[in-house]
Amino acid sequence: MGAMAQASCGCGYSGSIRLGGGMLNFETVCLFPIYCRTCQTLQTTNLFESPVKCNKCDGTDVTVYDDPELLGEPGTRKVFSWDTEKQLGRVLRLSDGRYLYPACGQMRLRFQRTASWD
Repeated sequence: MGAMAQASCGCGYSGSIRLGGGMLNFETVCLFPIYCRTCQTLQTTNLFESPVKCNKCDGTDVTVYDDPELLGEPGTRKVFSWDTEKQLGRVLRLSDGRYLYPACGQMRLRFQRTASWD
């Protein structure tokens, strides 16, 4: 089952994102946030598609938000976790910590789980 989360930054950004996959598409869809270095944006894309690319500019110079390079401060609560060992070779994790927000370049982006979707 997928999750809905609120992404917000101290610079004023706020947006809703979908994470994971639903009951009908969980084998082919894994929505997760990425940082696109080409267009300098936060996007959500399907990590099960190859190559992983930005939905805004189709760029492939992206970093997935489970990469330690984007984490400024670890969180204490899980926002989303999905065992994708079979498909991606790792467990995807997103916490309530502080992450890099591309628009302002600061480690002030936070995620908060708001709902589930299927």
